[in-house]
Amino acid sequence: MASLVGGFPVRPEERQTGRKGLIVTSIIFTIAIVLLFLLQFSPSVNFAVSSALGNSFGISLPAARGLEVPAGPQGSPGSPGAQGIPGPAGLNGADGADGADGADGADGADGADGADGADGADGADGADGAGGINQGVGAITLGACDDSIEVRMSSRLSVSDAKFYLDEVTLSDVAAPCFGATIDVYLFSGSPGSYVQEAVASGFTIPSNATFAIPYTEFAPTDVESEPLSRFLFEISG
Repeated sequence: MASLVGGFPVRPEERQTGRKGLIVTSIIFTIAIVLLFLLQFSPSVNFAVSSALGNSFGISLPAARGLEVPAGPQGSPGSPGAQGIPGPAGLNGADGADGADGADGADGADGADGADGADGADGADGADGAGGINQGVGAITLGACDDSIEVRMSSRLSVSDAKFYLDEVTLSDVAAPCFGATIDVYLFSGSPGSYVQEAVASGFTIPSNATFAIPYTEFAPTDVESEPLSRFLFEISG
């Protein structure tokens, strides 16, 4: 038997179908609400469903809200990454402090001799050496022919025994009346009261010259050390 719904007749089978559709719709709506609630706590499912709805119908679901959970333990360090490319060279640093002086090097080879310098000023006279070259005995007289003759002695060096020996006895300012006369010369060492005769030159003829020398070869002995000599005696004849 049909009934009127809104002025239109509704058959019993149509009414039954409508009631079933309402129940199915309610069930689907309830499932959708439960599903949406569950999607809030399952981000992966939410993302999958949202992607499917979006691709098929252009519908996007609200993002799922995850549960707040305590932070997990720190993971183990990862393996070192690959070495990067070298960076550009940095600027030069400031100069460091000077180091300590090194040890002196070995002496170099001697250079060539330089030119001779100018002669220096003459030095002061040195002291008389032992048995010096000149030993003056002042003025002497030679008898009647001359009353003032200068006498001096010179020495020669013997390198072999490092000694000075008599070289010659020189007489000067001899007057002409003495020329050609014979003279004897006696050499002594020591001091007054203890003189010792060291050598003698006998029979030497005075030449015709105001200055002459009697060489050591005229004395006997010929090698007489100069240092000990302290006195001369002359004897003239003829």
